[in-house]
Amino acid sequence: MSAQPDVIQRNTPAAASLALGALLGFSSLPAHAQPDHSPRSKAAPAATLEGSAWLLESIPGQRAVLPPAPTLRLEAGRISGSDGCNRYSAPVQVKGSSFRVNQPGPSTLMACPPRQRRQAETFRAVLGSARRYRLRNGRLELLTTGGRPVARFRPQPQEIAGSVWIVTGFNNGRQAVVSTLAGSTLSLELKSRGRLTGTAGCNRYAAAVQLGEGTLKVKPPVATRRICSQPRGVMEQEVQFLSALESAGQWRIEAERLELRRPDGALAVTLRRAGTP
Repeated sequence: MSAQPDVIQRNTPAAASLALGALLGFSSLPAHAQPDHSPRSKAAPAATLEGSAWLLESIPGQRAVLPPAPTLRLEAGRISGSDGCNRYSAPVQVKGSSFRVNQPGPSTLMACPPRQRRQAETFRAVLGSARRYRLRNGRLELLTTGGRPVARFRPQPQEIAGSVWIVTGFNNGRQAVVSTLAGSTLSLELKSRGRLTGTAGCNRYAAAVQLGEGTLKVKPPVATRRICSQPRGVMEQEVQFLSALESAGQWRIEAERLELRRPDGALAVTLRRAGTP
């Protein structure tokens, strides 16, 4: 089966989407982000960024980063991640200490609150303006041609265990990823490297799991046998969610979000870390 589109159907009308062409837009940055002519600080020796994952820590001259923080991942000549509003992907050239995004890439089209949307636009502009990078004190800095930092990142934790994850969407088996029903809570927790537990909306469940580096294999879940009538459709949702969970073959964390995908790349389950918006 071919991969399904990463589209989440919501119970509220869709708001206006971000323009795809705005992704990684190469618009002018504010004055504080323009190259300066002061003496350049000596950059640390170049180190490989391949396979690394980062969380935005700050953009000089901007307010504190709004959650969820934008993310940056570098793999196989591409950058990808979340701008805090939508997912993005684009080709990138990294050679020595140079860093250059070649062209805009694909993006999802979710609508976001105005402040979050503005932060996403600024983040994409920063990525497009970067020409160099350096690693210093465990942080990644993206720099202009003149050597001025335009963004700072910290390493992104990649660990499922130790957190409770709240399900935000799941593949219903009918060509779509849908949001959970209002009034229901679905969760997932990795108790150990070999066992998943949580609630499926009505019943508790448990499943054996084999977890690898970015991969997982979930055995058929076993659930309690309660019957719930509210919210309407909760039992059907439970069956669909447990089926989606069992279909997962890949996992990835972006900021406070966890994605489980099928082996073909289609979304199976989307989750957020408990206690985060």
